[in-house]
Parts: sequence; structure tokens; C-alpha cells
Amino acid sequence: MLYPINSDTMKKEHSHEVSRQKRRLRRDWRTGPALAGALALIASTSATAGPGAPAAVSKDPPRSVVATPSHGVSSSWRYPAVTMDETLPEVGKGVGDNIAADGERIYTVFTSSGDLHPAGLYFLISGDAGDTWSDPQRFPLASEEAALGSLCMDSSDRLHFVWLDTVESSSKRVVCYAFSDDGAATWRGSQVVSPAKDVRYGAQAPQVSADLLRAVHVAWYDGSSSSTPSPGEVWYANSLNRGRDWEAPVRLSADDGFISAYPRMDFSAVSNPDHDLVIPWRDNSRDSGAAWSIQFARSSDRGKTWCRSVYEGVDAAGKATTTPDTWDWDPDVLIDPDGRVHLGVMRRNLTATGADPRYDIFYTRSFDGGLTFEPEVKMFDDQCRFMHILFDRTYDRLFFQSKYDGVPSGTPRSGGADLIGRSSDDYGSTWAAAKFATEEFDDDVGMHGLAAQGGVLHLTYLYRDEADSGRTWRPKYTAQSR
Repeated sequence: MLYPINSDTMKKEHSHEVSRQKRRLRRDWRTGPALAGALALIASTSATAGPGAPAAVSKDPPRSVVATPSHGVSSSWRYPAVTMDETLPEVGKGVGDNIAADGERIYTVFTSSGDLHPAGLYFLISGDAGDTWSDPQRFPLASEEAALGSLCMDSSDRLHFVWLDTVESSSKRVVCYAFSDDGAATWRGSQVVSPAKDVRYGAQAPQVSADLLRAVHVAWYDGSSSSTPSPGEVWYANSLNRGRDWEAPVRLSADDGFISAYPRMDFSAVSNPDHDLVIPWRDNSRDSGAAWSIQFARSSDRGKTWCRSVYEGVDAAGKATTTPDTWDWDPDVLIDPDGRVHLGVMRRNLTATGADPRYDIFYTRSFDGGLTFEPEVKMFDDQCRFMHILFDRTYDRLFFQSKYDGVPSGTPRSGGADLIGRSSDDYGSTWAAAKFATEEFDDDVGMHGLAAQGGVLHLTYLYRDEADSGRTWRPKYTAQSR
């Protein structure tokens, strides 16, 4: 309906020697002999670890192998990943993409907790395709109270950045915007794009995307993603002239006292003004606040007016996938050059056994701007959480990335995680086999941001070093070439 709106059981059984050599591998990744020696020793040690242990580190292993010392990294991904900086004592985590690329020049942004660097936002820049990175460069327009938003680059190499900050007109966080035409050396067009005077609780998780029609789109939510006394509501604002002037923001979600949070969208491939725009978010208005579902807003006039709808998924047999036993969370969407809507859904199964609920990732698409959707496709056999959908215009390739827990159905989640993904060369009709992008062993991994450009998928992520008792998150970079 549309209407207008104003573990323990899966813990990896590493021997002490294997774990020690893996820690050395991570420390000495820059030296070729050390890396080769560490890999050889891990392979030889794993070969004697008992029945079922792999004889070597596989580059493209079967996805069914999850409880082994190593699952390997696909040969198409850079390995080991590059540690971007070790002076940011605890880099901040965000929602969305904090990375943009222009050829061999790559931009990414993080927050600092204020130990070795003053609190604030910091850019890390590479001019050699990620081999080396600059020292942290403080973003000059943000205060020490600023929080991370997202980053993108338009087709004319202008960087667009949104972040959260406090301003004189509001003690609560608002969404701020600026652009750069000289590779982040200077920033212009700084302004507040969210309502500065009518902030209820404070803006959260702003997302930015620039289309091929000179428009810049920003979405965020105002309020909490978990607290009913201060329920979040989703907002949107756009600029039709590459960020110089902004239209008045509009609320996309219903002001109904229920929680709406985490809008996501990628309009970077939109080149036709007649194509519909779709922005989804998670919403707990189902069953009077007792369950989560995905709602979305769609616009047929480049963001001037919007209609709201509830996503209702079906499987291949036509059976509803949203049931009283499931919650749908944290979607992502991409609009491709032909106007198809590609939607990712994270589903929580409330009936799964074990210490943690079961999470799975599904994909679907729409050929009519979100009016109807195809049957869902489960993207990964084992438990995964969250997703990013991207499109590379150079080779017309879709990317679908997720955070892999390596947990079969009904088994509690273990402490570590890695990143995994699939690709499609026919706009989502078929998908290549899943490939691992990272191998951090027992260290936890968080997906942070991706950018697809020139046939390369760029990925920044945070890994939590268990050698530091998990207190410190460090930034890393890797990439997948065609």
C-alpha cells in the first residue's frame, strides 16, 4: 500500500603454535619472506591438527568449511590487507560508506577518541592505490563533538561529505555538509542540511549519495534506534546543483511514535530523471511496536514528493518471508542505470536455537520502482549480518558484501568475523560464488565502507585486535580487482 506523506560451540580449535604464528603473520605482513614463512608454517601445522583440517591455506575455499583454522582469502582480493594507521588509538565506527576513490587516489575518514590526536574527524588519503597512506589529516570544519557520517564522489570528481556536529543554533547534533574540488585539500559549501531549529533528539547516521544528474541526496534519522521515549524518524534533503543550494528537508517516516532508523541508499548510477528513487529503513511499528520490518519511501520526481510503503517479501514459492517469527532489519538499496531497485534485507529468526538469534541476508529486486519485488534470494549459507550493495559503471557489475560470522543455522555466534561478498554481471539475475575479502582469524571485523570505481572494489574495515583484549579498533584497507 502506498500513501502520500508531508560461541562457544563454533570456537575455532587452533593450536597454540598456529595462533602464535598467525599473530606474527599479522605483525610482519610487510615483509615478503616473513609472510611466506608464516603462511607455510600455518599450513604445515594445520595439516597435522587432526581430521578435517586443511593441508594449506586455500585461496578460494568452499563456503561450507567454517570450523577450520583458516578459510583463506579469494585470490582476487589483496592480501594481507594494509594497516592504514596505528596512531588513531580507537577509530570511530559509522554506518554507511566512509570511502571514495578516483583512480589510484583513495579517500577515507574516521573519528579519533582524542588520545594521540585531538578528538574529531580525520581523513586518511592514499595516492598509490592503497599501498601507502597519509598521516591523519584533521577535517577542519568539524568540532571535537563531531561524529562520523558518510562520504562519496560524484562523476566530476567532487567529494561530498556529511557528518554530525553541534552548531550555535542547536545544542543537539545536526547533519552538516561540505564539498571539495581539490582532493580534500580545502572544503567549501559548508552548511547544515537537517532542520537546525526543529531537532527533537539529535540527528543520527547521515548518508550521502550523488547521482549522475548533478543531484546530491542525504538521508538520516532524528532520535533513537532503540528507545521508545525518543523514537527516531527518517528525514531527507537534496541539492540539485552539486551541493551549492539545498531544498528544505522532509520527513519520510510516519510520525507515529514508533522507531524508524538507519536509512540507506546508493543513487550513484542514476542517470535518468524519470527513474524512481527508493530509500528504505528499519521500522518497529509492526505489531504495535513489538516487531521490526522494512519500510521505504519512493519518489518519482527526483525527491520533490514521496510515497511510503512497507516491504513484504516472498520466497520462490510465493510464501511470505516476513512472519511473526522474523524481524527485518537494516536494509540497503541501490538503483542501477536502468532504474532497477536492488534491495538487501537482514532477517532475524526469533525461533533459532542457541545463545544468539539467527541472522541471514537476502537479496531481491524490483523492475517497477519498488511497487513489486521479485522472490528473495538467500545470499550466504551461513550466518551473516549487514550488507552493502554497490555498482561499478566501468564493467556494469553489481557487488554484494556482508559480514560473515561463519555460523551454521541454530549455532551460537563466535567472537570473530570476516567480510564476504558476491558479484553479478547480469544485474542480479545470477550471482557468482561467495568469496572472502578478509582473514583476521580470531580478531573481530567490522565493515566500514566500500566504493566501486574503475573495475576495483575498495574496502575499508575495522579490526578489533584480541591481543589488546579487544579494546582497540584499527583501520585496514583492501581491494578486489576485476
